[in-house]
Amino acid sequence: MLRLVRKMRRQGWTHGMCMERLLAVAPDMRAELARGIATVYNTQAVATPREKLLPCLFMADMFKAGGTFTLPPVPTDPKEQRAAFLSAVFAPGDIVAFCALSGDIRSSLLLRVEAAMRPEAPEAELVLANPVDGREHLTKDGHPSLVAESCLTSFQNYVVEFDEGLTVEEQLQLWKGVIATKALPVAALVHSGNKSVHGIIRSRKQEGSGESPLEAWRQGALELKRLFTAPDCHCDYAVLASPCRRTRLAGAFRADKGRVQQLLYVAQPTTYPPSGSTVSSSPATEPTPMVSRADDLHKTKANGNIDPMASFTSGVML
Repeated sequence: MLRLVRKMRRQGWTHGMCMERLLAVAPDMRAELARGIATVYNTQAVATPREKLLPCLFMADMFKAGGTFTLPPVPTDPKEQRAAFLSAVFAPGDIVAFCALSGDIRSSLLLRVEAAMRPEAPEAELVLANPVDGREHLTKDGHPSLVAESCLTSFQNYVVEFDEGLTVEEQLQLWKGVIATKALPVAALVHSGNKSVHGIIRSRKQEGSGESPLEAWRQGALELKRLFTAPDCHCDYAVLASPCRRTRLAGAFRADKGRVQQLLYVAQPTTYPPSGSTVSSSPATEPTPMVSRADDLHKTKANGNIDPMASFTSGVML
């Protein structure tokens, strides 16, 4: 019996799953099974990280594929990391919602992506994974917000992260496999500065499906949830389920951990804009200024718009 239990654990069966399956076969041996399973699970470690991912074949195969793969180099300067990340995740002209943390106060800042890539752009730890329209909308609870689901202009990215079950090294090897095999369109990888690697996955749009963009995005989220679920480790479902989820901004300093949130991978090369310039999709395009109080994007509160520098302190719910 112990040999069978050890094999089940190596294949990724949890303590409870193992007990339930064996009881179905031998219901009159509950006490013996409980002792045997307790012995194995209290003393035996999972043989390898890959076996911990079984029976999720996708994760196990990606982990194996990432074993010898080397990620391409990325910029080392934090400001260049930020610019490379934003260029890979957002499209020209997108309005990006940043979040800065100061103690218990969380404030928001909206910038055109070109302005946000400048070296002199304000610091922020977090960024919304999808672009917004720059206007105030109501949340599902009826609170005004700059980053509600109804603020989004497109549903183009997913955030996938693991907070438990895999070490940072194991997460990185898993992501290397995804990139090496091109199993999913990974736009960027960022180390959170703590215990997780945040992956930004691009949405695969299906033309003519008859679904709304949000419905199509949610179907994609369900598929990613299925792919990144093993018995004892899985992606953070709450993060994956929300299109207006914040993620860690590459190159930013994480104050509570005293570390820089390092960029690990970007899907496309980026030209870093020099100070005072902007990144443009066309040489004829006029430079896009920072979204500010005087910007035409935000007229007045009377018109239903909101100051881009609004924060919790001014009563805006984020």
